[in-house]
Amino acid sequence: MLPADLAVNVMTAPKATLRFVLQVESDFYKITDICFDDTQLKTLYSNFTFVSGIGGYQVGFPRPSFIQDDFYPEISVDNLYTRNSADSYLARGHYTAKADFVYGSQHRATFHFVNISPQWQTFNGANWNALEMSVRTYADRNKLNLDVNTGTYGVATLPNVNGIENEYVQSQDTDYLICNDVHSKISWLQWDQTSIEEGYSLCCDVDEFRSTVSTLPEFSVSGLLIYVNICSSCSL
Repeated sequence: MLPADLAVNVMTAPKATLRFVLQVESDFYKITDICFDDTQLKTLYSNFTFVSGIGGYQVGFPRPSFIQDDFYPEISVDNLYTRNSADSYLARGHYTAKADFVYGSQHRATFHFVNISPQWQTFNGANWNALEMSVRTYADRNKLNLDVNTGTYGVATLPNVNGIENEYVQSQDTDYLICNDVHSKISWLQWDQTSIEEGYSLCCDVDEFRSTVSTLPEFSVSGLLIYVNICSSCSL
């Protein structure tokens, strides 16, 4: 069993780069990096690496409670996630999911509120979950280590203090689209892409995406991730 996680905080005001690591004796191993905006009190993105052996991840590890740390002064983040109905509520949506790592001790490091963003549960449990599962399967089947960035864009607002009765958009309004959808070129991604109830989703070319979402970290791109290897003996 690997030891407990440790958070290292390197301030680059007004944003903080947080690194969650595992300490094994005198060595430290990265779990995930998180870019946190301490002015708006929100995480811009997380970065981690899928290992090619993700199909053998540890199952049944006890699920811990979420940890607030010191990043939300005078706010009880946990109390903000109230649940008034079975389906229409904001879930604690992971940027980096616990199942993205092999060991249970790594899973624990994902249960910090800086690694969480509000997600409608109907989306969190549907297309978002399908996306996460598809990427894990892709890494496992192709025996690849994948560098993954997960983030949010903008701040969602409600029309008034009473909130909303229906969280779904009524149509696939172009105001919500930030790029030309290239989903049809990525055959390994399995989700109900155009379902409004499950979370209308799209895929972007990285350069076009970056022209709108400027907080995306810099990295070189040679093309879309479209290669598929059919592996009959893979775990996922």
